[in-house]
Amino acid sequence: MKNYNYLTIFLVIGATLLTVGCVSGRKTRAVNAHLQRLRDDSTATARRNAQVLQLRADSTSTARRNAKEKQLREDSTATASRLGTLQNPAPVAEPAPAAVKNPTPTKGKPKQVTIGTKAVPPFPPVMVSANFKSVYPAIKQVQWAKTKPALNAATTDPEHYQANFAIADNAWSVLYTENGEVVETRTEILPSQMPLDVHLAIQQKYPNAEVISAATFKHVGHKGSYVAHLKSPTDSNPIEVILTEAGEFVK
Repeated sequence: MKNYNYLTIFLVIGATLLTVGCVSGRKTRAVNAHLQRLRDDSTATARRNAQVLQLRADSTSTARRNAKEKQLREDSTATASRLGTLQNPAPVAEPAPAAVKNPTPTKGKPKQVTIGTKAVPPFPPVMVSANFKSVYPAIKQVQWAKTKPALNAATTDPEHYQANFAIADNAWSVLYTENGEVVETRTEILPSQMPLDVHLAIQQKYPNAEVISAATFKHVGHKGSYVAHLKSPTDSNPIEVILTEAGEFVK
């Protein structure tokens, strides 16, 4: 009888321990599953936060680009407005060369598209004058100057003959060799008429400069492009730049 009681006690204790172990195992698995769900939720939340941050960064970058393009358009409009008030500037008399008895009158002279040229007597070579008149027979007032080409000009190259005149209130400039061959042609336009890629390229390379004049530019052996004169706060002289339509700097 005594042995039977001990056996019963052992069986009860074993059953109790087995029950406790099963319950503990189920609780442990439940806790582990809950922790795994928390980890998964945390990972998903981190991914969503990263996506939100990326969207905010993309939105900020787009806003900055839009603001920059808007500023460029406003600058171009302001420059065009200023140039509109300066289309008919008062003519400036130039000193006549000592060897010339009848210098070109200053009244009604067309504007020059280029900078850095030297005034010369109004007597270009016969071939130059003949070729100019054959292409522009209606032009009666032309100012001649001597200068080197804007592109591919070595220091030892001779200066060419440049005709400066106006067509429909727009300044034109044609550069001839001594034999009358055309090297360059420039036609004045408003800075706002240049492509946006040209404005962006100038703004990136010269962020503090102002476009004060612009022209289309054709040079023998080169694709059509644009020339602009810039006013920089760090340089007293205008800066001349030449770019392709895609905004690539040629000069």
